Amino acid sequence: MNCTVEQRNRARRVIQALGERSDVIGTDLISPAIDPSNSWTIEIALDSDGLPPEIASLLGEAELTIRDVGPRQSWWHCVVVVEP
Repeated sequence: MNCTVEQRNRARRVIQALGERSDVIGTDLISPAIDPSNSWTIEIALDSDGLPPEIASLLGEAELTIRDVGPRQSWWHCVVVVEP
């Protein structure tokens, strides 16, 4: 399996785990062909005040890089990159 497929599969596993959480409104997986970082990127919409520690731990355990966290209207937005 090549690196890109492994990264995509790792991102999908994280998205599946995030989908089980009540504080996650939604997720979006962005292909390296579209994302300017040329990496698999996950965008997460959160119904919380900031990034919950449990989600930060989940992302860290999956060895993902948090690029941005910030408020958006009535929810929070987090951008995570899957590094090779």
